[in-house]
Amino acid sequence: MKKLIVALLVLFATSAMAADKTALVKLTWDGKDANGVMEQSLPVTIQVFNADTLAVLSTATVPGSVIDFSMPVFTVSVADNGSTVLRVNAKARDSVGNISAASATVTTTLYGADTIPPGTPIITITIQ
Repeated sequence: MKKLIVALLVLFATSAMAADKTALVKLTWDGKDANGVMEQSLPVTIQVFNADTLAVLSTATVPGSVIDFSMPVFTVSVADNGSTVLRVNAKARDSVGNISAASATVTTTLYGADTIPPGTPIITITIQ
């Protein structure tokens, strides 16, 4: 059984003023095929998908099992004063084209620049 586990999703801003976020996905693959036997058709290509749109976000080729493997980073645009829910999963494809089932989906919320309103002003009136 090809087990693909999306282990960690870390997000950080690319710039203090930008609404783009850079995402780093770490994952683990046990190196086995769907029958639980070591995969014979190496290397394996792993793709990270947006679980809602099925768009490919990141792709890497690995020679065998990996633990805490860092996929190439990708960016996600988030509107200023807004938020976006990002849901990702991953699949492995061996060198002859067999594709694994999707991993569990990992979800996180991304926030755009400046989502906190300014403090409330205090006014006074002086009558003379």
